[in-house]
Amino acid sequence: MSDELKRESERIARLAEMAASGRFADEMALRSQCGAMTAHIAKLQAALDEAQKVRTLGDYHEDYGPVVWWTKPCNEPAWIGTPLDDTWPGYHTHWTKHPAVPDELQIDNVVEDELAAMRGEVK
Repeated sequence: MSDELKRESERIARLAEMAASGRFADEMALRSQCGAMTAHIAKLQAALDEAQKVRTLGDYHEDYGPVVWWTKPCNEPAWIGTPLDDTWPGYHTHWTKHPAVPDELQIDNVVEDELAAMRGEVK
């Protein structure tokens, strides 16, 4: 018997044993979960890559709204805004998207926290 045929026979025997013991369904569910997790990780990585993508001034359009502006080389803090702002420094050449506001700083959450503090509640 060739090595390849022997390995395939052993694999079939393991699958038959798993099917008989009920582990096959567990393994298939696990593989499905792993596939979903892998897809989710890929989606998160793509979003991170997009968020960190450095663009040039020529790529900017007012529809992007306020973004984070950088100098190149980066020898000073970033500036946040748009080239249409009255305070636009005029020498920033590259930008990245502005990060999302964290949930705990969203207006609804801040108001709830302040109301709880006024009531003397500890969160």
